[in-house]
Amino acid sequence: MALQAHLIELDLSDMEKLVALPSIIGMMKGLVKLDVSFCSKLGSFPQEIGDLENLVKLDANDTQISQPPSSIVRLNNLIFLSFEGLCLEYGEYFVFPQVNEGLRLLKILNLNFRNIIDGGLPQDIGCLSSLKELHLS
Repeated sequence: MALQAHLIELDLSDMEKLVALPSIIGMMKGLVKLDVSFCSKLGSFPQEIGDLENLVKLDANDTQISQPPSSIVRLNNLIFLSFEGLCLEYGEYFVFPQVNEGLRLLKILNLNFRNIIDGGLPQDIGCLSSLKELHLS
């Protein structure tokens, strides 16, 4: 069996030269925690990120990600999701995708210090029925 089938935690934090994750990340079905915090050049996630069906914690603090892919809402075991920090470039705004009844177990959503304007949060954010903490400062 390939390594990606057994990996449960992937810590890529502080990889300052990381600009993208490969689409093969979606094959890491056993992954429970993914940390890409402080990867200051990381600008996007591949759509395959939504295939990480066992992911519980996703930390993307201090990255350049301004629009997570719509597939992120398929992470129905996710409890903690954070995009805090690193001010985006002038005129760039953070936009979270429509929830579409996904992210069923999400308890903590941290979007502190992001440029969020009207329309940056989905209209159906109220569908996050397990949400206990929403950080928007």
